Amino acid sequence: MIDIMFMSILYSNNLSQHRDKNEYFYKKVLEIKEQHKNAPQKSGWICDTFNTDGLYDLYQDPVFQPILRDIKFEVLKFSKEFGQGNHDISYNGGWINLASPGAYQEYHVHGNSHFSIVYYIDVPDNSGDIVFLSPEATVADMYPLPKEEKVTYAGMKTFKFKPAANDLLIFRSNVMHMVNQNKSDRDRVSISINFTF
Repeated sequence: MIDIMFMSILYSNNLSQHRDKNEYFYKKVLEIKEQHKNAPQKSGWICDTFNTDGLYDLYQDPVFQPILRDIKFEVLKFSKEFGQGNHDISYNGGWINLASPGAYQEYHVHGNSHFSIVYYIDVPDNSGDIVFLSPEATVADMYPLPKEEKVTYAGMKTFKFKPAANDLLIFRSNVMHMVNQNKSDRDRVSISINFTF
């Protein structure tokens, strides 16, 4: 008999009903980046992905409200996997990410929140997959297993997701994740949001 002791789960769905708003958010992040082109980079980050955190209140944008409503509905559905079906969630900050060619995002978590999402606006081919890190990978393995050609779910240390436009990913905010370098010749654009109960 095999029991699953611990697991990190990732929820994905495509919200193609909002594709008509993608161009609006792309133009918005370019406009904000231009307005703040001489501002110093945020301290604590070594990556070069631009984001609108602290520069633009996504929550107050009426164009964003229908997307937020649908995202919140999906997060509530996902929260039932954690036995949290009786609680409501609140928006806890959101921003637009702009990864120009060559940009990447280092491993990080989203503090002070329960669930985090990424909603993809534009994802050119080879513009960087999101990679999740197993909690087991952050602990020193004193006696690692031999390498195998085919790794099973039980042996995985990372999980890579290749997104498409309008894909929505939901995960616990404490799961380490990063984004590979954008090796395309176009910008990758996404929205990140945190939620709390």
